Amino acid sequence: MKIKKEKYSQDDMDKAIEAVRDKKMSLRQAAKAFSVSKSTLFSKFQGRHLGTVGAPTYFDQSVEKQFVTIITFMADIGLGMTKNQIFQIIKNYLNDTKQNYIFENNTPTKKWLENFQRRHPIISNTIHSEQSLKLQSEIFANWFKKGNLIG
Repeated sequence: MKIKKEKYSQDDMDKAIEAVRDKKMSLRQAAKAFSVSKSTLFSKFQGRHLGTVGAPTYFDQSVEKQFVTIITFMADIGLGMTKNQIFQIIKNYLNDTKQNYIFENNTPTKKWLENFQRRHPIISNTIHSEQSLKLQSEIFANWFKKGNLIG
């Protein structure tokens, strides 16, 4: 049996807890108003469910945020990255910080990247296949060959 994972922001959950704590709303009203799970809200309000769910990540949040910043920056300037390029960024980071114990050969696995994308959905649309980047470079090359210069 697959467990349905509720999708809500931490900010919404915090606001719901605050509304119940300040007696502005009942637990049921807060759950509905902020679109959060009533049972999870109750557990968090009682202090029973304070930690994160699931296995710990290989990197702390600040390091993952740096990876996301690099990937989104590259996409913002029109240089989307492939999975292999992302793997290379992670590998370089691990080599530079002398962390040789996380992944075999310091290269992340596809499963790690899937989970990373799940934790940071903003990067999902920035990752390109090798074929799409090749096609993109061919389009630019043809455009310049035709004399389409700016200015």
